Amino acid sequence: MSRTLTRIILALAVLGATPVAYVLVYIWADDWYRISDTTALIITDVLTASAFSIAWVLVWRSNVRWTSARIMGTALIWFLAFAPALGAFLLTIAESPYSEEEGCVLAGLSWWAAWIAGTSMLWRESERERIERTVGSHAPLLACPTCGYNMTGLHKARCPECGTQYTLNQIVASAIDTEPLSGRRTSER
Repeated sequence: MSRTLTRIILALAVLGATPVAYVLVYIWADDWYRISDTTALIITDVLTASAFSIAWVLVWRSNVRWTSARIMGTALIWFLAFAPALGAFLLTIAESPYSEEEGCVLAGLSWWAAWIAGTSMLWRESERERIERTVGSHAPLLACPTCGYNMTGLHKARCPECGTQYTLNQIVASAIDTEPLSGRRTSER
């Protein structure tokens, strides 16, 4: 099993375990501290968000090129994800003033969705990083002429990113056209 597939399975396990953790933390906060349901749910939202974000970073940490901008951006996303959570809470209680508990649960789900979307966009490999990684491996860059997806090592001449079908001649010709670029980047290193 590849490392990426293992990480995807672990990410799915984290996604599946989070609702279970949410319920357990809520039961603990509600019973242990004898506080209102709304307060217990707010504590549950924050604790579960913290645990989920740590697990998410641990699962994907070796797939991400951690620059200072990505580290700061990840911390910022953690806080910014509370904006849609607050919006979901406020919309819920505006619709039904006695539904604070439902608002808290929706806020938690909204935070979760915003965190996953934000980190997915921030952590994805940039075009420059992809080229550096490919050139750094000293493998010839066989890229899709349409979208630039790295097709090195694929068994078919169909791009899995954009779905365009090519002949081997077209892909090799495209690689030969970009060869001076690859060579120049290698000599600059």
